[in-house]
Amino acid sequence: MGLESLRDAVLAKAEEKAKRVLEEAEEKAKSILEEAQKEYERRLQAAKENTLRELEEEEFRKYTAKLKELNEEILKVKREILNDLLNTAKEKIASLSAEERKNSLKNLLEEALHQGVVKGDFIIYVVNKDVELVKDVARELGVDGRLKEVKTLSDSYVGGLIVESAEGDAAVDSTYYTRLDRALRALYDKLNKELFKG
Repeated sequence: MGLESLRDAVLAKAEEKAKRVLEEAEEKAKSILEEAQKEYERRLQAAKENTLRELEEEEFRKYTAKLKELNEEILKVKREILNDLLNTAKEKIASLSAEERKNSLKNLLEEALHQGVVKGDFIIYVVNKDVELVKDVARELGVDGRLKEVKTLSDSYVGGLIVESAEGDAAVDSTYYTRLDRALRALYDKLNKELFKG
């Protein structure tokens, strides 16, 4: 074999080795690029998810803040409605004539005594302007013999009466204040259910 064929053989071998090294380098480069692409897509997806989560959290915070604001406004409206009703009721009660007050006291006393909670002798509590009226009512109902005393209540009770046993062990509260309070609570529940779905 001559020099030329040796040179051709060395060149062919070098060329084949260079080709193999080049193919390996291309494969490695392709693998590195694929891995880099996967890493890029993973990071991009993570960034998207993180941004989306942050946006969702921010929107949820805004939503809950708005919901709290609306609930506070609803509560304010409920209070205003109930206060208006209470004031209107107090004004109507205050404007009752003596005869209307007397009739009301008569009905309340009959109701209290018929409940059977207070037996025997009793004491009646009324607002100052109803003291004489309730004494007349007790006479008309024929229970004035059992009536031991009439005491006065604060004007904040608005009117009505409390009947208490003479021993103080039982009482029936039929003051307008208590009745209004019960009615307003019932109305408040009704407002929650019907108007405010709450």
